[in-house]
Amino acid sequence: MSYFHPDVKILDGSGNTTLEGWEAKKDRYTQAFQNEPNVKCEVVKRIRHGNFVVDQELLTGYKDGQTREAVAIYMVKDNKIVQVQFLK
Repeated sequence: MSYFHPDVKILDGSGNTTLEGWEAKKDRYTQAFQNEPNVKCEVVKRIRHGNFVVDQELLTGYKDGQTREAVAIYMVKDNKIVQVQFLK
């Protein structure tokens, strides 16, 4: 997770901040993968535009057998991700 800025912000689809800071993100991801250790994320499509990267993602391996789709919009500054917005 070294590609995230220490003050990274995570936003939901409405633009509301759901997490702030690398430590909070690390804690959330650690917990998520402890609960769902087999989840895999495949980047279906990637668009780069200026300092933004938009990924269309397909998530598989959930315990319930479901597949989920998401869109992640990354804002990059000085080669670090400073903001991520997840659309579900």
